[in-house]
Amino acid sequence: MDEIEQIIQRMRARAKTNTQDTTGQDSTSSNSEYKCPICKDREWVDFVDEDGHECMKHCVCHAQREHERSIAFSGISEKFKTKTFSNFQEGANKELKANCMEYVKTKAYEKHESLIIMGQVGSGKTHLAMAIVNNLLAKGVRCRYLEYRSFMALVKQSLTDRDTYQRELDIAKRTEVLYIDDFLKGKVTDADLNIMFEIINTRYLADLPVIITTELTPDAIVKFDEGIGSRIMEMASNYILISQGKNKRLEVFGNA
Repeated sequence: MDEIEQIIQRMRARAKTNTQDTTGQDSTSSNSEYKCPICKDREWVDFVDEDGHECMKHCVCHAQREHERSIAFSGISEKFKTKTFSNFQEGANKELKANCMEYVKTKAYEKHESLIIMGQVGSGKTHLAMAIVNNLLAKGVRCRYLEYRSFMALVKQSLTDRDTYQRELDIAKRTEVLYIDDFLKGKVTDADLNIMFEIINTRYLADLPVIITTELTPDAIVKFDEGIGSRIMEMASNYILISQGKNKRLEVFGNA
């Protein structure tokens, strides 16, 4: 019996065990203990195919469980889960909202395209970026949210714990879509730039998209670090967006 068949046999054995209580009696009456009474939260069900072979397939609950795991993995707070395109007060940002919706509708992230929204505090950039992420999560895309300063503090605190340090960096570098909020905000050290270059460069080489919100202009980002800035602008070349508040605008970007 090959390895795959052995795995299937073990899964079936566990399934059979889960249908009986400790006295050997069928526990169907206690299905209320499970989120899914069909598979008893195993997310797999047995079936017989047309040729009479016993097989296993995902239960109907699997997609919902995957979505729940993606939400938990994303790092998004309850407050941000409510951010949608429909409840965004667009004001002067009607075109910006349309561009963000286009990014989702055209599946630009699948074409390895990144997106950056620049604007002052209170201009709605985080709401729109989070609306994008919430839409992607609903489509089954694995996303990760990072608040720049909190992430930097966490990573630097983990320097003495190599496993934690590497795990946090690997998640940022490898997740399907990464959202960095308040990019390069506050005091930025050389160590911060080295960490961020490692993340951005890995995603750049692997064609993995990043969504960024920032109060900085492209010129300002490049001044912090040319390697980081040039890669971000290339990755987001079709979606370098400006968010405008009621009384605030970004200055002209120069040659960026």
